[in-house]
Amino acid sequence: MNYKVNNITIVGGGTSAWLTAAYLSKRGFNITVIDKEVGTPIGVGEATLLGFASFMDDCGFEFEDWFTNCDATFKAGILYPGWVTQNNEVWAPFYLSPLVDANIRMQDAWSHTQNLDFKTRGTCMYEVSKQNKIDRSVIDSYAFHVDAGKLVTYIQDRIMHRCKLIKSDVVTVIRNNNNKVEGLKLKDERLIASDLFIDCTGMKSIINDVKYESLYGRLFCNTALACPVQYTDKQNEMHPYTKAVAVDHGWIWITPTASRIGTGLVFDKNITSVDSAKDFFVNFWDGRVDKNKIRVLDWTPQYTKTPWVNNVVSIGLSAGFIEPLESTGIALIISQTKQLFDRIADFSYTTDSINLYNYQFTESFESSVDFVSSHYSNTERTEPFWQNVKNNYVKTNNIELKEELIKSGPIYSEHKKSGHLFTGANWTTWLIALGNKVGATKNIDSTYAQTVLDNYYNIVEKYRAVTGIDHIQEVKRINLYTRTYLNKTEWSEEQFRGR
Repeated sequence: MNYKVNNITIVGGGTSAWLTAAYLSKRGFNITVIDKEVGTPIGVGEATLLGFASFMDDCGFEFEDWFTNCDATFKAGILYPGWVTQNNEVWAPFYLSPLVDANIRMQDAWSHTQNLDFKTRGTCMYEVSKQNKIDRSVIDSYAFHVDAGKLVTYIQDRIMHRCKLIKSDVVTVIRNNNNKVEGLKLKDERLIASDLFIDCTGMKSIINDVKYESLYGRLFCNTALACPVQYTDKQNEMHPYTKAVAVDHGWIWITPTASRIGTGLVFDKNITSVDSAKDFFVNFWDGRVDKNKIRVLDWTPQYTKTPWVNNVVSIGLSAGFIEPLESTGIALIISQTKQLFDRIADFSYTTDSINLYNYQFTESFESSVDFVSSHYSNTERTEPFWQNVKNNYVKTNNIELKEELIKSGPIYSEHKKSGHLFTGANWTTWLIALGNKVGATKNIDSTYAQTVLDNYYNIVEKYRAVTGIDHIQEVKRINLYTRTYLNKTEWSEEQFRGR
């Protein structure tokens, strides 16, 4: 049976709600967004993965416009200080294993010369990024840092002409005997009917009737402290990459946006008390964080294998949450939204559409969980948090398979299928960085392999670092263009000069 979809009601007012509304409203659906009367935005900064810029373009947003209004900066990858051991540093860029010679990829060559430093000979973009420069010649290999609160405000402002916003709370979900939602009764007494409902209400999941599966044992964090930090040395602190710093109690994210640093401590409250975590976090930032302004965020690492039930689809936190590591939050929202559109592109859906969506979601979410989980698979740290990880870590068959495959050489066969965020090259980079042994592939002479890697480093990577554009200056250039030519910002002169 075909069920028509013309009218879609999205419940929620956060990032997932407005990204979904922006994408679907651009494709001809009648969108109503029901947001709480009083919202509770976090807005301390969030990192994206590749594909964010093209998604925003698909929503009809001009690059310079959203970049400026969302306080965006560039992101070449993620730097992981302190992982595995306190002195270790892992570099995970988006630009992965290019050809260093005819038919020879970087990590194939490195597999024959494993005495070379992996960050500079087995990955790209390290030195240019550490010098706080960007390489515009490979600009498609950059993601972005954004202020999530300003992203929501920006989208609201730009799409209000093509969707309807209702500021009220849902008090009753009206279901029929088959558990299908027939309408939502609001606090202001209105009754809202719709062809399809999208639940973006976060972990409360107040509309969709789903069952969650725990991810504990694969993931080990359930709490975060979050607070913005003001710049004191912007030239060095506004780096074009995210930092995920392993610390005694877990790890700290550092996401530099144009106006401030988004940061937070991710930990297990069953091991570290919230108050102790706050003290540690304040000390980490040398008192630049006000303890009284730190926000505490709790969650259970979990997800549902059936985010689409009858006429309700869960997107974002209501479908599941991993943890902030690897910036999967916005990326999974984008993936889910695009997959949903694929199922309803002809303004209808069937039971098969629901089953296929749930299958694809489960496959992509599981893949993301495994990749994030693999970050914890090999630690030598001795603090209670890390020892708990070491003692309770459970590898899935997929992780064991990846570790087995890499023994024969770098993994390239796994590409970004629909909804998959991480490729075989992502796995190769991370597993090598964690200390997994990689087999030597192809018939490459080790001396020749070192020569081509040295040549690539000297001709390409060093050249990037010399000729790269200063990150802050590039952000200012884009912001100046927006202010001068697009004229869609509302900054004061003082705010602009402060950037």
